[in-house]
Amino acid sequence: MDTPDPGSQIAGAESHVEALRRQLQDTDERFRVATSHMLSKWYWQEAERSATHENPERALGIGAEGINALQEELRRATDALRDEIGQRLSLARPSEIGHELREMTGPLGRILESHGLISPGGPGYEGLWAYLGRATSGPPTYDGELLWTEEMNEAKEEYLSLASQLTNATEELAMLRHQKAREDAKRLWDEARRAGG
Repeated sequence: MDTPDPGSQIAGAESHVEALRRQLQDTDERFRVATSHMLSKWYWQEAERSATHENPERALGIGAEGINALQEELRRATDALRDEIGQRLSLARPSEIGHELREMTGPLGRILESHGLISPGGPGYEGLWAYLGRATSGPPTYDGELLWTEEMNEAKEEYLSLASQLTNATEELAMLRHQKAREDAKRLWDEARRAGG
């Protein structure tokens, strides 16, 4: 039985590694899209909850004109989320995701605070909105639980599986390259020895 050509084995392994890298990128993008949808939906739900449940007196005080202005700011903020998520979030940096998500609640905090619908640490908001250890500089961020959607969790699990496969495939590729280098070095050694007599 013929042994496979080391060059074709390496080419096949390289192709497999590249395919896994593309799958990782696609999965990471799916995660970012799912996160964008989750945060956009959450912005609107939290703004409505703040206006109609937590601080309805203030919502009535700013009236329809104030609510319309708030909603226009929400539209702009949610439109900007996708780009911000694309720049800041990656499953390749899983330890940073929770912090980054929390930071991305800041634009909503700024909007709600500017319309008087939240006062971090104020009545009804103990523990929900805070300044993330920055005293009172920067926008308040949501300190409650941000629930991941099923799509976000599925993308994360797929990413972890693909990352493990990529690690194994990369190690296999390195082993094949090393093995070929050893064979080539041995062949070179033997040829030089034969030529030298």
